[in-house]
Formats: sequence, C-alpha cells, structure tokens
Amino acid sequence: MSEGPLHGVRVLCVDNYLAGNYGAMLLALHGADVVKVETRSGEAMRGSRPLIRSGVDEEWSHFALRMMRGKGSIALDIDGTAEDRAAFEGLVRRADVFWTNLRPPSAVRRKVDAASLMDLNPRLVYVTVTGFGLPENGEGEYSGMPAFDILVQGLAGLLDRNADEQGRPTYNGLPIADQVASLYGAFGALLGLRQRDRTGAGCVVDVPMFDSMVSLNEKAISMYGMLGEVPPPRLSATTAPFGLYRAADGWVCIAVGSDAVWRRFGAAVGEHIGRPGLADDDALRIGTERVRRLDEVTVVVEAFTRERAAADVVEFLIAHDVPAGLPLEVDRLMGTAQVEQRGIVRRLTLDSGVAVPVVMSPVSISGTRQQVDLPPHLDEDRDRLLDGWRPRGQQSR
Repeated sequence: MSEGPLHGVRVLCVDNYLAGNYGAMLLALHGADVVKVETRSGEAMRGSRPLIRSGVDEEWSHFALRMMRGKGSIALDIDGTAEDRAAFEGLVRRADVFWTNLRPPSAVRRKVDAASLMDLNPRLVYVTVTGFGLPENGEGEYSGMPAFDILVQGLAGLLDRNADEQGRPTYNGLPIADQVASLYGAFGALLGLRQRDRTGAGCVVDVPMFDSMVSLNEKAISMYGMLGEVPPPRLSATTAPFGLYRAADGWVCIAVGSDAVWRRFGAAVGEHIGRPGLADDDALRIGTERVRRLDEVTVVVEAFTRERAAADVVEFLIAHDVPAGLPLEVDRLMGTAQVEQRGIVRRLTLDSGVAVPVVMSPVSISGTRQQVDLPPHLDEDRDRLLDGWRPRGQQSR
C-alpha cells in the first residue's frame, strides 16, 4: 500500500472542539501532515471524560482518541512571546493549508485571520469553519451569536424536521452541525488546493455551520418553495411507506422510495393481507397521495408486519426487491459482518493492551490504507516542526 493521496500536503491547525478537529483528522487519515498548534495547556478536549488508561501514568480522553488521531502537536503561545509567534509564522510560511474554527473576531484579534496569514504566505489555502461565516461574504441577524451544534441545527430547521407528536422540536443526539460543517471544510480544503494548482495563488474557504445545515434541509426548502407548505416532520414529503413500522418482536425500517417500488410492495404484500389489488389501487398509486393518506398506508403496512418477526419481514421484502432493514443500536451494529469486513471501525491498541474501537474515514482510495495512530502527546512534534517542518520519521540534519 502506498502513502495516502494527500501525502506531502501540510495542514496547520488552530482549532478546537469537534467542528475544528473532525475534518482535519479526515485529511490526516488520507495522508496529510496535519499539525495542531495547541496552547501550553493543550486542546481543551484533551481532558474530556470519559478517560481511558493507556499506561501507568497516561490516560487518553475519548475525544482525543476519536478526533486527534494521526496529527502532530506543537505548543505555542501565539498571542504572547515573540519567540513563539515567530515560530508559528515560520510554520505558516511552510503550510499548504491553514485550518481554524475560531470565530472571525477572535481570529482577527489573534492575527490568525486570512489577511494576516496570507500576507505571510500568498499560496496559503485558508479554511475557516465557523458558526455563521465570514462577514465579508454576507452576514445576517445570527452573525454575532455563539454557535453550538444544537443551536445551529435549530436555526436551520433540522430540529423541526425531527419534531415529536406534540410538535416539539427534537434533537436526535448526533452532532450533525459540527461534523458536517467540518466535513465540508475538508472538501473545501481540497477545492482550495485544486484552485491553487490552477491559479498559483492561495484562497479563502469559508464554511459556516449554519449554511451547512441549510444545505441538509434542502428538500424541505424545495418543497416549501414549490407548494407553499411546510412538510410534515419525521416523514418523507414525497413517498410512503418510508419509515419504521411495528413487527411482532420490534421494529422494521421500510423504504418505498418510488412508485415502482410501491407496486412491487403491493404485489408482494397484498395477497397476505387480503388486498390482492393493492399494487393497482389508484388512490395509492402516487407517492404524494400515499403521504396524504399516511394513516391508511400505515394500517396496510402493519397488517403485514405486526404478524411477523422483524427479521422475517426484512427477508421477505428484500426477496421482492423492496428495501427494508432492521434499525440497529450501536451494540448490535458493532457485531455485524458489514462493519467488520468494511474496516470502517478499527481497533486502536493502547499500551495497557486495551483495544479501543475508532471510526475511520468512510472514503477508500485504491492502493492506499489509512493508518490507525494514537493521538499526539502535547508538543510531541516540536523538534521536527521547528527544524524546517520535516516529514514524520525523517531524521534531523
């Protein structure tokens, strides 16, 4: 296996928390030399619990094991000593990408904004992942607000898309705004590098969490624009059945994604529930009509599913080319051959012998293999970075 496709790309980070760390870690997993500039006390999340013991005098936080793998670390007081500031600016001059999730006013105050750093390195691809974006690209009523995952999801309409039966907006427990914005940041870094290849000049990549969440809400936005109606929460606005249905021993997920799939569903299930003409029922032929008649559709589906074990329902429907599956909690997910064989979850073995599961990049590039590395210790890479930013493993001159 060769080195990753980003081998030789230097990424310098002044970042923190999930939105700052995730996308940069993806770049590292695919071969980039990603370096975190940390404070003297280190990334705030290094002490985030739960902690797991690695050696006699060493513990790792769950956050570091999840989000700081494959990176390098140097501790610099970039706002304080002239020596540390000079060292930081030397790294900026050698970097291909600068990555940050500082709020724009903080970046300007600390002189790590795009104008300051691109003055040092005009070929720099400057990536900023923030709550509401750079003011020069447009700002609205939210621009001065602090941005946390659940807040941004709410402002962009995602919590309402998951509202409960009483209409209360609901958080699904996943940090979607943090991770998706950071993922877009990694995508933006690659676009910026490609633009630099074409033009010879650096560029600024502006990735707001808010815009990222609006992009995920595009279907509801489109439907509202076309029909003037807010789509119902937790449902597909264009087709049914498309959700979770009761089986004899739990739940089954059924995804009738088109009218052609509905016809296959109706033909397969109709005979078993006393409705042999279900596939040709004009009232249910069109997906949007099935959504309007959702109560009727649910009765039809559960007339079949409630009498059968969930696994049997899935086997039957898949045999008739109707997408279906079991909703798995993480303990059952981890036991599947799909996870094991794909390698999306691998084990990071600590000095204590404990093997911690970690999630890799879901992108596989032929001829390369992602490395499973421990996070860096604080300031671990100081010598190689201050010695001309030598590649990992290269001896000093």
